[in-house]
Amino acid sequence: MAVNPDPLEPFFKTVQERNLIRHYVQTSTNLMMALPSALNPILSVHLPIILSSNNQSLHASIEALRLSLLGVAAIHQSYLLAKSGDENREAASNMWSLAANLRVMASKYLGVAVASIEGCRSDAALGACVSIALIDIFAGGYNYASNLDLGKTLVSLRGGPAAIVRYSIAYVQGEGALISTGRLLLEILTVYDTFSTLTSGEQPALLRPGETAWWFEGDQNNYHLYSVENKFGMSRSIVELFARVSSFLNRHRHPPERSSTIVTVEGNPTPNPSRPSTPTLSLSSLRESPPPPGSPLSSLHAEACTLLREVEAWNDGPIPVDQMHPRVKFGNYALKSALLILLLREAFNLAPNDPRVQKCAEMTLLAALKASADFEMSVDLTWPVIIAGCQCSGPFRTLTVRALEGFRKQCCFEIDTSELIVNEVWRRLDAGLPRADFRSVVEDHNLKVLIL
Repeated sequence: MAVNPDPLEPFFKTVQERNLIRHYVQTSTNLMMALPSALNPILSVHLPIILSSNNQSLHASIEALRLSLLGVAAIHQSYLLAKSGDENREAASNMWSLAANLRVMASKYLGVAVASIEGCRSDAALGACVSIALIDIFAGGYNYASNLDLGKTLVSLRGGPAAIVRYSIAYVQGEGALISTGRLLLEILTVYDTFSTLTSGEQPALLRPGETAWWFEGDQNNYHLYSVENKFGMSRSIVELFARVSSFLNRHRHPPERSSTIVTVEGNPTPNPSRPSTPTLSLSSLRESPPPPGSPLSSLHAEACTLLREVEAWNDGPIPVDQMHPRVKFGNYALKSALLILLLREAFNLAPNDPRVQKCAEMTLLAALKASADFEMSVDLTWPVIIAGCQCSGPFRTLTVRALEGFRKQCCFEIDTSELIVNEVWRRLDAGLPRADFRSVVEDHNLKVLIL
């Protein structure tokens, strides 16, 4: 009796590989898209590269992409096995090891690929970087930096973000959508880079202040009009605003010449024993008079106030209200409230129990819970919950726990990392210990992780 050949076999040689790629196809929409739909753009651009390319000069790039997709599936299967009970602990460990090996092999092929100009400029290489980053996120967020740096280097070698947007051709994909592979991968990498700055202390590299016009450019008739909203559940414009807030805070937290003093609102230098190497802007109130004219603090105070007003005034962006999915509204609201917390706490030195901080924390958590519980769409809401949760005591902590636990339906081991950060902040707050904030915990425990 004749057996129909498996169409995947020429590209995925073993049964295990074919099982993994089928798992990727079946689960990737739910795992990677904040707004799941019939169209999974990531799948639509990745699989054709693997299944239809005969370009031998791009073999290493394509193999890196192929292995990285398998790695994403393997780390997700490891997570599913791990949470299914102790009886599957060994199987979960084996699948974790497989995911780690696939990541190593993908990285090796990627290293070979980028040794050539053609490989550096290929969508397969950029796609491999994005997929390896996703393995890192799902595995808890650790050890991501070198791969993310390589992705940013590839963008630079292709002429930078604006050149990719300008010259990447959009093709018709599933559901008749016009999607540019290069631009889609660039957008994903850009969001990863922006969120990584919460733990790296660096400034965003792809959305630098004053160099973001490319982020808003493009054909109004193709998928990219709302691609960020569909993929990440937040408006394109709030991602750019987040990049500016993070750039300001990280630039201020790590100035070129560090000092052991801070400057109060009156302009007087004061010892800063809690962070002798990382001065913070200390303001008693957002409505206090600005520093004296000529004070070194004046421009910093003005920039902080301008950013705060801009975040407060930000609305949902250009999408008509009647066309915006509720999940995007909740995502925007959660991130906006989290940005307010960052500015109130880090630019103006307000205490976590300040009523304004507490109100923002409550709004953040309620928005995240609404998206998770009512719509079961919790992808990429983790950082707003971490930022808000780290300000909480009493009943708000219960909301934080509920939110993170609800995220486990669509996320992986990055929720374990998130809980580790939040629980350590709570421990320090309850014990009256110093450095009871998420950035200090990240520094003290070397938790420079990439999570969304």
